[in-house]
Amino acid sequence: MPGQEHFDLGSALLGYQGFKDYGLNIIAAFDSDQSKVGTEVHGTKVLHVDKLPNMIKRMGIKIGVLTVPAQAAQELADIMVKAGIC
Repeated sequence: MPGQEHFDLGSALLGYQGFKDYGLNIIAAFDSDQSKVGTEVHGTKVLHVDKLPNMIKRMGIKIGVLTVPAQAAQELADIMVKAGIC
């Protein structure tokens, strides 16, 4: 399935327990694929990407990780920066 490797990377990162050793807590994952929205990956809820800006602002999120196809990366990075991630 095209793009599956990006979801696999995102899934692997969500399952990586070593982030906690650095004080990082992944609170949500985001996707535009409706078949993934509402599911959980390694205990982390997958939300629709439209919810991303509000969550960044509301929760004061400072770090985001993109595991998307190259053609989507700049648009999502711009959304994240505009919402408050520096």
